[in-house]
Amino acid sequence: MSLTDTKAKNARPAEKAVKLTDGFGLYLLVYPNGSKYWQLGYRFTGKQKVFSIGVYPAVSLADARQNAKHDALYQLASTGYILAINEQR
Repeated sequence: MSLTDTKAKNARPAEKAVKLTDGFGLYLLVYPNGSKYWQLGYRFTGKQKVFSIGVYPAVSLADARQNAKHDALYQLASTGYILAINEQR
């Protein structure tokens, strides 16, 4: 189920950091001190990577989703992944 702005706003801190997933690697990480960060998880060359998008509520859910799409493509291009795929063709 996708994350909603209400769920993000009402997310309360726990003893450990909690991930509220939105889908396609995007999630809101809620720390025990109450701070909330948008992050994008992805795999590259078999390794898990994380890209930080911004702080909630300064970055809204809609902006985080848009940035996740843009940043994911940027990360792939900057690491040479897209170039490697094109060279294999």
